Amino acid sequence: MRVTTNVLYETYIKDINRQYQSLFKTQRELATGKKLSTPSDDPARVGKLLDSKSFLSRLDQYERNVDSGISYLGVAENALSDGTDMLTRLKELAVLNATDTATQDMRKVAAIEAQSLFEGLRSLGNTSFEGGYIFAGNKTDTQPFDAAGVYNGDSGERVININANSSMTLGVNGDKVFKGTGGGVDIFAIVTNLISALNANNSAGIAASITTLETASTQVSNATADVGGRNLRLSSTRESLSRFKLDLKISISGIEDSDITQVISELQLGNVALNAAMSSSAKILSQSILNFL
Repeated sequence: MRVTTNVLYETYIKDINRQYQSLFKTQRELATGKKLSTPSDDPARVGKLLDSKSFLSRLDQYERNVDSGISYLGVAENALSDGTDMLTRLKELAVLNATDTATQDMRKVAAIEAQSLFEGLRSLGNTSFEGGYIFAGNKTDTQPFDAAGVYNGDSGERVININANSSMTLGVNGDKVFKGTGGGVDIFAIVTNLISALNANNSAGIAASITTLETASTQVSNATADVGGRNLRLSSTRESLSRFKLDLKISISGIEDSDITQVISELQLGNVALNAAMSSSAKILSQSILNFL
């Protein structure tokens, strides 16, 4: 069967187009540094790449949650630790002024300090973080404690997702910690009673507050320890997420990133192949049937 000039022409044109397409893809890979630019490059690998990037995005969100949680618990822990210090000072005032040697004037002065410490505890109960009150439950836009120490939040507690299968309760509910709901003591009521006893020069009432202040201090100390433990867990989770993200990024890089040295070599070979194809086609197609007459 005779091969016509048209068939030869079409064959060489198709070959040159393939060379151009291959060369264009290699040039694009060199420019972007990526092996995969469109789904058609390798549908299976592109699918795996998209899944990996989607998972990486979720890990980024978990990491943000954890970072926010660490900061949140850090603020709560500092507030509660300060609260323990204030309750320790209140107990000292009670011990000093429960004795028979304490005078009415001494107790009046102590009452003024105790009132200041009451305000300090209330201020700690109204601690805010990122625009929300941390001890108000889910009513983060509501100041949890009023001037008398009455709780205006709810019983909710903030929860965050820390990975695909786990969540953590961050909330430190002020109603539990400061008011004793669920089996504790009402710290504001205890301090109010101490202030009243000091102002009334009531040594028996002052002495009675010593034990309740110890209970209050233990209540806040236990909450501080619980918050510290959760913060440690979040810190450990943060490290795990960082390692997992690094491994995933390495995997993604292996799927989509190009070996630039290899790409340059392929580009040089592609140019050689294209030039050879064009030179060969020029020689063949320049001949016509007249050359054979």
